[in-house]
Amino acid sequence: MTDEVTVHVNRTRRHAIAVADDPFVTAGSFDVVLVNHGEGAHVHLGLDGDLAAAGEVEASAPFLDADTTERVAVRVNARGPVGGALTLSAGYGKSSIEVPVRIDPDAGPDVDAAPERTAASTSLPSFVEPLVDRLSTVDGVDATDPATLGLIALAGGALLVAALVASLVDSGVVFAGVLVVVAAVAGALSLLLLRS
Repeated sequence: MTDEVTVHVNRTRRHAIAVADDPFVTAGSFDVVLVNHGEGAHVHLGLDGDLAAAGEVEASAPFLDADTTERVAVRVNARGPVGGALTLSAGYGKSSIEVPVRIDPDAGPDVDAAPERTAASTSLPSFVEPLVDRLSTVDGVDATDPATLGLIALAGGALLVAALVASLVDSGVVFAGVLVVVAAVAGALSLLLLRS
C-alpha cells in the first residue's frame, strides 16, 4: 500500500490549507490526499529541495470540486535518503504551505518523524517559546522564520518604546498615543493567533 499525506483544503476558511502529517516520512512514492471541505478550488503542488530532482507530481494543479476528495500521486525514484518539501498553494498563492518530506528507503515503524528544533528556535528566549509554539499552528505562518521572529521583536520593541515615552513625557496626548500603539499590537497579535 502506498503511503499518503492528507491535506485539508477550505477547512477553516476559503483557500485555507492544512496538513495532517508534518513532517512526512516514507520509503518511496506516495499519494497526496486532498480533502476539500468547501467550494471548488485549484490546488498547486510542487516539490522543493533534493526531492524535486528525485520526484515528480503527476497532477501539479488539480481542480477540486466542492466537498470532494482527490488523490495525487508523487512518484519518487531515489536510491538513498532524500529530503525536501512538498509545496501546496491555493487561491493563486493566497495560502501556501511547505510540508517537510523525507524519503528513506529503509523507513519503517521505527523511523522518528518528529521535527527537530532548528537553531533559530532553540536559541529563543523562554518567554518567546509559547508564542512560537502557538504561531506554528497558524496556517501559513512559520514561527521559526526570521521574518516572523523579527515581526514579534518589532511588536515588542514598539510596546517598550511606547511605555518608555509614556513614562518620560507626562502628557494626556502621549498617553493616548501609547494606548493606540498597545491596542494595535495586541489586536494584530490576537488576529494572527485567533485565525487558526
